[in-house]
Amino acid sequence: VPARPERFVSLSEVHSKSGLTAQFIAGYSEQTALKFLDRHSGFTGLRYTKSMHKGKDWFVVFYGDFGSREAARSELESLPGRLARADSWIRPSSDL
Repeated sequence: VPARPERFVSLSEVHSKSGLTAQFIAGYSEQTALKFLDRHSGFTGLRYTKSMHKGKDWFVVFYGDFGSREAARSELESLPGRLARADSWIRPSSDL
């Protein structure tokens, strides 16, 4: 059971998207994702999911469903405050 069900998206739902997303952070501990969400609590568009990496749970914080890298970059530049300057990885949603 996810600690923040209102921000959690199942991996199957994420993988069903055909577009691109922006991954901000990932780690083996759900707390890693939750701390990032807390630091950016004013922006409710961030979501997280749980996948597997090297045989262990892997929690990923991501944002958006974009049709192109250009659309993703443009949207990321318009995010509020520190989030706009945070490193992100634009990648297919199906690869999370």
